[in-house]
Amino acid sequence: MRYRTALNRGFGMLQQRPLSTTIAVEVCRTIKGVELDIRNTPGTVLMNDTTGTVIYGILPMIRCVAVSFRPG
Repeated sequence: MRYRTALNRGFGMLQQRPLSTTIAVEVCRTIKGVELDIRNTPGTVLMNDTTGTVIYGILPMIRCVAVSFRPG
């Protein structure tokens, strides 16, 4: 039931503004049924120690993205 409500709410929000982290957070909050937010500590990354490839990182302008690139 929460999935339907979350998708409906997210779709309604998309009619008013473009896709954003605000919409994603609202959909997640509705599905989980709790208040939550995106961790926004700058410089936080999950990195492959062997290759140095960043698997996940929080970028200052975007807040939360899944990325795959090599630093340097």
